[in-house]
Amino acid sequence: LYLACLAGHVDVVSFLLERGASSLLEDHAGRGVLVAAASAGHASVVRLLLRHTVVCSLARFDRDRRLALRTAILKDYPE
Repeated sequence: LYLACLAGHVDVVSFLLERGASSLLEDHAGRGVLVAAASAGHASVVRLLLRHTVVCSLARFDRDRRLALRTAILKDYPE
């Protein structure tokens, strides 16, 4: 799920979430699926994650204390 979010594969993300994939997955730096999608500018994946589950949150920090929303803004992804 994490790699699909990072790559922006909205159909794969949807498929995996519908089949029970955990949205709590993180990489080695503590970045979750929402941060992965936001940092890569994949607004459609971010919207899907936020609609699908309450576990994904814009208030969730990674290990560097960065928020998904802040990461997206810093990378100039206004959506």
